[in-house]
Amino acid sequence: MSGSIERPRVVFLVIGAFAATAVLLAALGLFGVLSVSVRQRLPEMGVRLALGARPRDVAGLVLREAAATAGVGAAVGLAGALALSRVLERLLFRDQQRATRSRSPAWWRWSRSSAWPRPGSRPGAPAASIR
Repeated sequence: MSGSIERPRVVFLVIGAFAATAVLLAALGLFGVLSVSVRQRLPEMGVRLALGARPRDVAGLVLREAAATAGVGAAVGLAGALALSRVLERLLFRDQQRATRSRSPAWWRWSRSSAWPRPGSRPGAPAASIR
């Protein structure tokens, strides 16, 4: 019993480590891009402060830019993940009819099948379904 549980646990640990590393690298990349941007706009920020802008307004400029950069990155990443899910589905399952028949990506079908009850299934007492 212990061996049958140990292998998936190790696989999920490795996948989790890679995911954490990816998030860390994305955060470092965003920090690098923003620090260069702020460094280049430092004279502009000084002029804004000298003309009476509040520091909160100047910080808002930086935060809006960070949100826009992160939003574009998330959108591009999601589009790439959706495209790659189709490619990986075809490579893994090699069932071209099944892969092209449905227009939804594999992850959406898998999440729907486990999260919501099937159409036509009726709620009832669990003991009634056993009888």
